[in-house]
Amino acid sequence: MSILKKITAFPSKVFFTLRDFLYRIFFGIMNLVLGVSLMSVGALGLVAIISYSALDRSLNTISDVPPENILGIPGSYASDILVQSFGVLSIIVPATFVIFGFYKIIKKLKNPWIKILLILVGLFFLSSLFEKLYGAGGVIGLLALNEIQAIINKISLLVNVNLMENNIFIYVFFSSIGVLSSLVITYGLLPSMSSNHNDYLSLIHISEPTRRYAISYAVFCLK
Repeated sequence: MSILKKITAFPSKVFFTLRDFLYRIFFGIMNLVLGVSLMSVGALGLVAIISYSALDRSLNTISDVPPENILGIPGSYASDILVQSFGVLSIIVPATFVIFGFYKIIKKLKNPWIKILLILVGLFFLSSLFEKLYGAGGVIGLLALNEIQAIINKISLLVNVNLMENNIFIYVFFSSIGVLSSLVITYGLLPSMSSNHNDYLSLIHISEPTRRYAISYAVFCLK
C-alpha cells in the first residue's frame, strides 16, 4: 500500500519541485534586473551631476547653447533639479541608487523604505549645515536652516539669551548636527545584516506507520 502511495505521489512531488525551481529562477532574474536597473539609473545620475553646469538649459536657465552636460538636455535638467534641491550633497542621491542596486543583486537590501527615510532625514539636517557654512545646501538646506534657526530663536526667548550670537553654542550645535546626520546617512547606506536564524515557521509532517492505523502529526518548528 505504501508503495502505491509513493507511486501516485511521485508526479505531484516532481511538479512541486519543478515549480519551486522555476520560482527561484524567476525571482532571481527579477532581482538581478531590478538591481542592475537601480545601478544604471544611479550611474547616469552621477554622470549628470559630475558634468553639471549652471549655464546649461534647465528649469532655471534659458539658453540656446548646446549643454555641456554629458547626458545632454535630460542630464542638464535632472542635475539642475538635484543640485538646486540638495546643493553639493546632491551626489548622495544617485550614489544611493548605485549602492542599493548592488545590495539588491547580492540580496542584502531589506527594509529599503526605512533606509530611504533615514537617508532623507540625514540629508535634510546635513544640508542645513552646508547651507550655514558654505551657502551650498540647496533649497532643502535653506528650508532646514530657517526651521532650525526659528527653533533656536524660540529657545533664546525662553532662556532670555540670544543663542544665535553665541559662537560656541552655534559651533557645538551645528557640529553635532553634522556628526549625527552623517551617522544617520551612513546607517541608511549600510547593507542589511543577515541574522543566523530565519524567523518563520516550517511545517513538518510526521507519520507513524508502525501502528495499525497511521497517525500523522503536524509540527511547527522554527527553522
